[in-house]
Amino acid sequence: MGSIHEYKVFIASPGDVPEERKIVRDVCRQLNDDRLVRSYDAAFRPVGWEEAFPAAGRPQEIINRLVADCDIFVCLFYKRFGTPSGEAESGTLEEFLLAYDRWQNLTKPHIMVYFKDVMIRSASDFKDPQLQKVFELKDKIENMTEGDIKIIIHNHETADKPAITPLPPVAAIEVEEGAKKKRGRGRPKKNAVEPEAPVAEDAEEDIED
Repeated sequence: MGSIHEYKVFIASPGDVPEERKIVRDVCRQLNDDRLVRSYDAAFRPVGWEEAFPAAGRPQEIINRLVADCDIFVCLFYKRFGTPSGEAESGTLEEFLLAYDRWQNLTKPHIMVYFKDVMIRSASDFKDPQLQKVFELKDKIENMTEGDIKIIIHNHETADKPAITPLPPVAAIEVEEGAKKKRGRGRPKKNAVEPEAPVAEDAEEDIED
């Protein structure tokens, strides 16, 4: 076995998707236990604001360092857009813009954005400024030039049976690219790593970004 190539997976989101954040971490662990992934000497390490150590300066800048160092950027949205960071309308948006800017210049990180389906229960939901900003961002991303960014949107079919698979597509891409480098020639194996992970429908909505 050669040296392990570790892919850092940054998880960006406002505070209303704790279960989904946990799922991304769980999927990373599943991938690390997968024999195919291990055969490519690859590993996935999830990181997020939880790994940001307190330091002097603007708090968001500390988190941004993790974004700048990541290989895969997974962004999750539900009903909350987040709180202003001092530089952007929310910390999550600032992280996304930083990742996108780096992708344009360095072709990394690989970006994946997920919008959890929203159940509109009353007219007041349409007037929620947080939710309106989420919808506006979703529209902007969907209208980006095709091929400009990897966008994956999962809409839950029913309230009691939601589903999302938050990493395997990019994991397969990254692992197979690693296989090419490892072999030095030929085509990568056809079998992609595609573990599935369920997601909880309701996340607490009162947690601040």
